[in-house]
Amino acid sequence: MTGREDPEMPLVFRYEIEVADIGRVDGDVRLLPPIFPSSLTSSFARLASRERTQIVPALAVDVRMTIHAPGASLEPPPDRTFEGREDARLSFTSTPTADGIVVERRVRMHRMRIPPAEYPAFAELCREADEHEQREIRVRTR
Repeated sequence: MTGREDPEMPLVFRYEIEVADIGRVDGDVRLLPPIFPSSLTSSFARLASRERTQIVPALAVDVRMTIHAPGASLEPPPDRTFEGREDARLSFTSTPTADGIVVERRVRMHRMRIPPAEYPAFAELCREADEHEQREIRVRTR
């Protein structure tokens, strides 16, 4: 962990794990679950509508996961970017490597006030991003 000594610096956690069995199997494909989901809907958009303005805190989260799977082909969800009010931006990308892929998620939201009339669009943004994030990575042994 780095950055905990200086509150002005990003807080960075680095993990390295090796697992023989993760996710679930469906036929000849292993499906890997998302790791460290953002869960924007449960954090900011639980309601169908609002009667009062909602205050959303600033949020900056980067998750970078490198998956090594020698001898397998990996099929991540398609790259996608979601954009919302006040420059809110959520992006999901993947890059192939020699023996796997690098999957990245980047969430940026400024502190903002969401008036009741604009809440449905904001809630939809959160739901769509969460839905995309929940897609599994398909690992197929060659």
